[in-house]
Amino acid sequence: MSGSRRALDVPRGIEEEAESAPVLIQHTDRLGAVVGALVHLHLLKVLELDTRLTLALGSRDPGTMAFLALPLLLPWLQSELGTPVPEGGSGAFEAALVRRWTEYVDRLEELVPRAVVENLLSTLVPRIVQPS
Repeated sequence: MSGSRRALDVPRGIEEEAESAPVLIQHTDRLGAVVGALVHLHLLKVLELDTRLTLALGSRDPGTMAFLALPLLLPWLQSELGTPVPEGGSGAFEAALVRRWTEYVDRLEELVPRAVVENLLSTLVPRIVQPS
């Protein structure tokens, strides 16, 4: 191991990239992909019927609140990211999924502070949805 490298044998230049990590956020497609994946985590919880919102909301941790607010941003992000639930599905499964998702989002609207949503609308959404 050379004196300029650490025990993990980090490639040269990676420390500089790590220090400038916020630059990655400027890549709209990458940020949108991450937000879309996080919204789908919510959907997986709905599918599992494991939506313990009251436990998560008890902490008031800013990161937890931001995560819980992500589905509430879909009306503004849907043109860019799509929707996690099927539109126009005629089957019983699709109908039940849409109903449960709608109930989940309605519950989030009641529980997540509006200030959290407004903060994400002003800081996150413009980085994903570019003006045409």
